[in-house]
Amino acid sequence: EAARDTLTRRMYEAGYYHAEIFRSSFIANDAPYSARVGFEVDPGPRVRFGEITVEGNQELASGNIMPMVPFRPGQLFRPRLIEEAQRNIYSLDLIRNATVQAEPTSPEALDTIIPIRVVVSEGDVHRVRTTAGWSTADCFNAEARWVSRNFRGGARRLTVSGGVSNILAHQ
Repeated sequence: EAARDTLTRRMYEAGYYHAEIFRSSFIANDAPYSARVGFEVDPGPRVRFGEITVEGNQELASGNIMPMVPFRPGQLFRPRLIEEAQRNIYSLDLIRNATVQAEPTSPEALDTIIPIRVVVSEGDVHRVRTTAGWSTADCFNAEARWVSRNFRGGARRLTVSGGVSNILAHQ
């Protein structure tokens, strides 16, 4: 089963998304822990990436999400590139959740062009964080930070922070 799974994964990565691997023979050898296994491979048609659509984005433009996708329409379909796209999209600060999915037209159809759907959920554009404390060295202290995770568009990040210490301390 592990060998069959490895063959299937390799076929998928070579662009054969509809490949099927069947065990055609199994012969147990006289030697312990050894056998001969034959597989029959039906690769099906080679598959390419189709149109890429982005959904769910409100603040962040699709033009800022698309550079995170490491493939373009017409390239050979490779599942690892879908996983890589999802990881890359998460690297944008504003994205809370991202899903990159292959969207075949129907389960039985052996499509050679598979559209891709990118669904994102954005987090808060602005964040405010405040802290306050007391210590023997600084007496009372406070700090505040404001972050814009889509400053003037383009997924730019702006952070403004400030702090005060030695509040109510004797000189």
